[in-house]
Amino acid sequence: MPARPTIPFGATVADRAPRILVVDDNLDSRLLIEDFLSMHRYDVSVVKAGDEAAVLLASDIHYDLVLLDLMLPQKDGLTVLKQLRAQGHGAKLPVVVASAFAEGPIEGAQAVLTKPIELNRLLAIVEQYAGKMRVASAP
Repeated sequence: MPARPTIPFGATVADRAPRILVVDDNLDSRLLIEDFLSMHRYDVSVVKAGDEAAVLLASDIHYDLVLLDLMLPQKDGLTVLKQLRAQGHGAKLPVVVASAFAEGPIEGAQAVLTKPIELNRLLAIVEQYAGKMRVASAP
């Protein structure tokens, strides 16, 4: 498994790796996406259920993007998305929906990926909405 991204000495908080929350109940999907995005220097957190995602998204943890499956246990992805959009701090957080059943645009989501996910397309969308880690050298 690739090493987790680290913030180099002298870097500021603004220079940290973009933080991605992956919400998917499929273990293989979670591991594949986590490994792939970590390899590209993203700070990735993973959860398997909608209620876990809702708790994290309501916390003080700052995410730069959420990759959200629709078919989740306890609380489905659409419910998580609607609750997130109703929260003040979550109203503008980029959300990318990933689902085998998604067709066309989904209200509140910036993009929709059809499963199985094409990793190069995932990376392009993540870079578009969450950016890349850019580290300025220490003064």
